[in-house]
Amino acid sequence: MLDSFRILVARWSEWDRLVPLSLLVALAALACLHSPRLSDDSFAHFTESVDVIRASDWERALADTWNKPATVVAYGFVGLAGLSTARVVSVLLCFLAAILTAETARRWRWVDGPGVWMFGLAALLFQPALLSQSILTMAEQLAAFLLALGLWLQADRRFLAAALAWGFMPLARMEAGFVLGALLAAAAWRSPAPPERPGSGGRLAVWPWVLGLLPCAAWYVAGVSITGKLDWPLASYCYPRPFALTDVLCVNGFTG
Repeated sequence: MLDSFRILVARWSEWDRLVPLSLLVALAALACLHSPRLSDDSFAHFTESVDVIRASDWERALADTWNKPATVVAYGFVGLAGLSTARVVSVLLCFLAAILTAETARRWRWVDGPGVWMFGLAALLFQPALLSQSILTMAEQLAAFLLALGLWLQADRRFLAAALAWGFMPLARMEAGFVLGALLAAAAWRSPAPPERPGSGGRLAVWPWVLGLLPCAAWYVAGVSITGKLDWPLASYCYPRPFALTDVLCVNGFTG
């Protein structure tokens, strides 16, 4: 994967490198200068993740359906150096998600030509929802990065790696589980058949399903082991709420 990134960067012109780097520096500076927002979920995600790492309380990390394990990994370790450091990680996640999305579109020949790729990068980064979240330590950025990474890997015909990347999305945002099945079905459908069974590709490809569901299955088993309850995900944060169209449109749909 690192070799693919090196090839991608090596293919950029000086202009291709200057514009993304300028955007990255500007967002990182904004993240460091922005107010702490102590009453926000973003600060709570940061403090919870750092507290878990400081205490080495892995059971608390695994059984938490609000903060979730992937958020702890993304922000907890670097958060030991301070809030600004964790926010820069958030900026990097958004920046990489934007680059991978633009590159995926180019590989699928959706965009081409000088300037079009960079316009797509800027258009994605400066969506109001993404821009406002990119400088904060929220979980949506991590889920978006994993989604973009999986799409890029699939465009590169690395179907098993794509399935594994997508499999970690619910460990950042549980709503991602609603689209995980469709993504894994696409990876299984496009996976080539093994040489010893030339007619077994497509819908019969099993490994994308196995790798894609493995992170969630392992998380669930760990939660059962820690809490002793089969319904542990529903016992805290993940419970049915009264339906509110405003919340769906303005919070879940817009931000997520």
